[in-house]
Amino acid sequence: MEQFLSDEDKVMLRSEYRKSIMSFNNVPNIQLLNSKLKENVKLNEKSISINLKDENVDNWKEDIEISVDNIPFDNIGFGSRNSMKIELALQNNKDTVSTLIIEEPENNLSYTTNMAKLIFKIEENKDKQIFIATHSSYIANKLDLKNIHIVHNGDVNSLQNLDKDTRDYFKKLPGFDTLRVILANKVILVEGPADDLIIQRAYKDNYHKLPINDGIDVIAVNSLAFKRYCDIAILVNKEITIVTDNDGDINENIIKIYGIEKLLKGKFRELYKK
Repeated sequence: MEQFLSDEDKVMLRSEYRKSIMSFNNVPNIQLLNSKLKENVKLNEKSISINLKDENVDNWKEDIEISVDNIPFDNIGFGSRNSMKIELALQNNKDTVSTLIIEEPENNLSYTTNMAKLIFKIEENKDKQIFIATHSSYIANKLDLKNIHIVHNGDVNSLQNLDKDTRDYFKKLPGFDTLRVILANKVILVEGPADDLIIQRAYKDNYHKLPINDGIDVIAVNSLAFKRYCDIAILVNKEITIVTDNDGDINENIIKIYGIEKLLKGKFRELYKK
């Protein structure tokens, strides 16, 4: 809070804080209590009374709290508190804070309001180096997938070579679960929710468990997004399978329209038509 106060403001607060301590003795109930003590209690033949300490003129820094829309800061909610702390750190002068580490900013924030506002503020900040740890595809997509670094078993894999067209696609449509592709052991891509259910049932019928139990994530991506996910999978060398309709013409309707020629050249990638 101090960073928003001028020296004159601090002097004024110090003075008013001291006045408030002094006025404590003028409260009727305190005066009545002190009168009783003076009459009934003597220590070393001297009267006693109750007063507030006035040892440190800067005690106001500990006793004064911030309110947000008239709600004490500690009561406004964990997500909002963290968001405000991040915003304050972003506003700090670069000479004060040059590097900022943010851990899982998605916690307890609404995507439609607070999260979108926070991402906008992070994007605006060009003066600091910012490291963000997240499990949110929304954040990863909005802040540009080229900035993603995957750390696993001491190795670091980057998406900085992801083509701009694909990055812009996910940035404009951040609802896609890109991190699921990156983090899963293996991936099966399907067109829609119905296909997802069919694959889940077929896998369970054959192996008596769901794909996720083997680290295989089944993701419904909408057919037009097949290529986008494949671009990511190729960069991180992800084992990936596509299951889709052939729509009567395998070559035209699947390979060319979906633009997944590169996928078929991968050693660990397969395409199935039903």
